[in-house]
Formats: sequence, structure tokens, C-alpha cells
Amino acid sequence: CARFIPAGPAGMVQKVLVVGAGATGALIARLMKQSLPHVTVDVFEKSRGPGGRLAGKRFKAGRTDLGAQYITRPFELDPLSNSIYDDLLGAGVLAPMEKGCIDGPDPFGAMGENFIAPDGMSAVVKELLAKSGATISTG
Repeated sequence: CARFIPAGPAGMVQKVLVVGAGATGALIARLMKQSLPHVTVDVFEKSRGPGGRLAGKRFKAGRTDLGAQYITRPFELDPLSNSIYDDLLGAGVLAPMEKGCIDGPDPFGAMGENFIAPDGMSAVVKELLAKSGATISTG
């Protein structure tokens, strides 16, 4: 959910409020910064930290992803979306998944490339938020 707050000359948007710091909220914040660099972006998250369905949990023995374990980039994708994947790959946040690692049906395997996040899927959200320059408030 994003809320535009018009203020300034000729009703130009000056500030955007994004509710939710999951994958979608983080991506919206990043795209806003890229498309409208003059706009201030604030992200509100009700949980203790960002991640949403890409959150993870730490244990004494390590960590685990609680939601998605991999992300698929479709082969046919627009240049803007491809650039986001490329940025995440370049930053080491995503890494190609080895073929044959998915047990059971792989509905997207023939239509795209699968990626894992070596530092946990929440790292994807954290990277998108860091690149957004947004102010993040958590509950």
C-alpha cells in the first residue's frame, strides 16, 4: 500500500508513505527512488523488522527462511525488472540455484532461472530498502 502526499509547487508529490516492509513494499520504495529521486519515501512496518513473507529466524545452530526459499526470474522480463535482479546478483544478495535442487514439481523451472539468497531471503528486502534511501519505521 502506498499513499501519496501532495505538497509543494503545482501539487507535485513530495513524500510517499509505503505501508509494509515486505518484498512488495521494499520494491515500491526502491522504484520510487529510482523514478522520482526528488520524493521522500517513508516505509512503515508493523513487525520488528523488514522481510514480510521473506523473513527468517535465527537459532543457536544457524538460521532458516520462514517463507520463500528461492526466487525465479522469468526469461522474458522487462529491462527495469531485469536491472533489479542484476543489482541483487551484483551485490551478492542472490546467487544462481543449482539445477535439480527443487524436490517435487518446479512450475517455473522451464520458464525462468531460480536464485537463492546465501544470507537468507530477508537480505533481498534489506538490500532493496537500503537502495531506496527510505526511512524505515518498525513496530
